[in-house]
Amino acid sequence: MRHTGMRQATAALIAAVVLLAGGCGDGRQRESPPQAAQFRDCTMRTFDSVGRPVATLHADGDRVPVRLVPPGARRCPASLIVRSGSGVSGTRVSGLDLDPTTARVVKTRGADGQELLALDSRRGPAGVQTHLFTPLAQEVRVGGHPLLPVIESGHRVPADATCTAGGGIAVTTAQAHEPPGIVLAWDVTRTTYTLDGGQARPSRSASVARASADPTLRRQHPELYDGRLLAGCGERPA
Repeated sequence: MRHTGMRQATAALIAAVVLLAGGCGDGRQRESPPQAAQFRDCTMRTFDSVGRPVATLHADGDRVPVRLVPPGARRCPASLIVRSGSGVSGTRVSGLDLDPTTARVVKTRGADGQELLALDSRRGPAGVQTHLFTPLAQEVRVGGHPLLPVIESGHRVPADATCTAGGGIAVTTAQAHEPPGIVLAWDVTRTTYTLDGGQARPSRSASVARASADPTLRRQHPELYDGRLLAGCGERPA
């Protein structure tokens, strides 16, 4: 009887340990699903241990965490990585000098509005470049360049970007009018882009102003000088 009681006690202790281990899932790394994708040497199991979290995006009903890995890191250095149900994906961001403290989530308009991650990089004394990334960590680009215009220091050159009702992004840029006159004047163009993953395709272009004197343009279109991009989009902290 004594041996039987000891065996029962041992079995109960083992069962209790198994139950406790099963209840500690919140602190464990997520298990990799079959055929899970990985980006470089970043996997589902190592995702939480590299870089720093910068945002959580929502895509197709899922919450997609995003991490920025600095240059020199042991795993997937100089990368922006995301974790979704299919695994880890990402993009190399070496040379962009992204500032994680500038991260914010913007959402395009319309019934099929999508969330995008905005991160700034300083272009030396020239100004600030804002980069947009999809929930798959693809940078939104046009012609091999970032979609959004550089905002120059002092906001001297008119520029703006906003979301359109149709779900696209309209970018407004300006060039100094030629030939130059006594007063600085601008030719201003507004181009609307449709978004397809990381590709932005121009769908419409229109002239906003031609040979408009700088003081007049500042008065008529103050949004071109305030340095705020994507003010017409939904926005929330990252």
